[in-house]
Amino acid sequence: MSALLQHLTRAHLPASALRSLYAQFHTSPTFIPDLISALDHLDPDLTHRALSLLTQAARTSPLSLEHLARIADRLDASDHWLHRLTACQLLAAAPLPLELAEDVFPFLQRAFTDHRVIIRAWALTAMLSFRDHPRFRPDVLAALRVARRDPAKSMQARLRQILS
Repeated sequence: MSALLQHLTRAHLPASALRSLYAQFHTSPTFIPDLISALDHLDPDLTHRALSLLTQAARTSPLSLEHLARIADRLDASDHWLHRLTACQLLAAAPLPLELAEDVFPFLQRAFTDHRVIIRAWALTAMLSFRDHPRFRPDVLAALRVARRDPAKSMQARLRQILS
């Protein structure tokens, strides 16, 4: 078991500890592959931890197509709401190549139907990367129409942010 995986399996791991782990491990050449591998080894209720670190990495530098494809294969690894949320945040942070659209878009559509507004908002944010693709444009526009009618202030704030 890698040192990173040992940290990710701890009973209590606050956000500050995740930031510390990122600072400690992000320069390792195996950081991204180790995190992707962790998705297979972590308890489903803890996969959001690896996804959170992957999101931090994606905000710093683009993830490779190979890494994104491996992540896409693991999007349904957990039904936990934090998994869905952090997966949507990762997909919003990582420029998504059209080659992965068929793998990723169905997950985003399901996430957009979640009862939690924050998950719907992040799913919509990630969906927008496909709005210019003819196959997905109608679904993205339909999701935008639904989101515009959403009474939740957080959804409206997210819309203002992503459409500005």
